[in-house]
Amino acid sequence: MKSENNKKKVTKKPAAKKQATKKTTVKKASVKPQETPKMNMKQLRFRQMMLVLLLLLLVLGISFGFTYAWMKMNEKEDLTEEQKLAFLEISLNNTQSSSIVLDDLYPMNETGGLSTDPYKLTLKNNGKYSINYALTLEDDSDAIQKCSEENKGAACKTISRDELHYSLKKNGGEIANGLLKDSHGVIDMGIIEAGDAETNYELKLWLDYDTEIDFTDAKFFGKFEVRTMVGDE
Repeated sequence: MKSENNKKKVTKKPAAKKQATKKTTVKKASVKPQETPKMNMKQLRFRQMMLVLLLLLLVLGISFGFTYAWMKMNEKEDLTEEQKLAFLEISLNNTQSSSIVLDDLYPMNETGGLSTDPYKLTLKNNGKYSINYALTLEDDSDAIQKCSEENKGAACKTISRDELHYSLKKNGGEIANGLLKDSHGVIDMGIIEAGDAETNYELKLWLDYDTEIDFTDAKFFGKFEVRTMVGDE
């Protein structure tokens, strides 16, 4: 063999071809900044006026809301007071009536007036609230109207409350004596406690001796009323 042939033939593998990579260049779109339109003075003033108007409406809305809530709270409070005062009862001479009629009237001095029979009233609190009250004697317009209807529309001859003299006892003790016109019809004021508490009155009424009115065939139509204000529980 030839020495040259003693060497093994080396077969070289062909080198792998490199894949060509293409670079893709993305072009960014250029965004132009949006131009802000310039407001003229009229538009600016209009927007300012609208803002002020909205603020005014907001303030009015809040005020109305508070006012409405306050009214509803007062309404609820009044209703609760009426429910409480429903426990207050006034009875006259052991009846449920609070109206009186004085007829055959003629002027009396104090001695004669004190000799008359009294009206007996009882004021009772059946509730659980103490009550500040004022006991009054008023002209009974309903009774006067009924009298007129019974007289076929002719007016009844009446005497006003202010022409009457009175004497009052409260729970057995005398507390007042005078003309009703001087007290504006208020007979007594006080506090009646809760829990079936009672206050008893004896009231004598007569036509004042110094009256100058025509009292012939005249009548006095009156009714007792209680004006109240709820106190502490």
